[in-house]
Amino acid sequence: EARVAAVFRRGNVKGGWNILSLSLPTAHRLPVLIRLSTAARDEGLEETALGIARVLVREFPESSPAHLEAAKTAFHSAGDADKARTSVTKALLVDPSFGEAYDFMAFLNQAAP
Repeated sequence: EARVAAVFRRGNVKGGWNILSLSLPTAHRLPVLIRLSTAARDEGLEETALGIARVLVREFPESSPAHLEAAKTAFHSAGDADKARTSVTKALLVDPSFGEAYDFMAFLNQAAP
């Protein structure tokens, strides 16, 4: 995971995804990508975080956590509340009981009405 993180930090999202997809089974990729996306966002690597978010929703379209992470990235890295709301809505369409998505939507409605 550290090697993949280093590749992502350099802004090479495609290369990081290639290494990750070759080195981990599918079931383990989602949580690693979410951790890497959160880390990139926290480190101020907006373009990297946005790139990872695109990979998340492309590779895991039926994952509420992937859509929620994309929503958080859209809002915190790009300042795009509308795109964040769209991603949260997709997360809820996949899993209507995903409480964390409701919490983030409430946050969005407070932060960017």
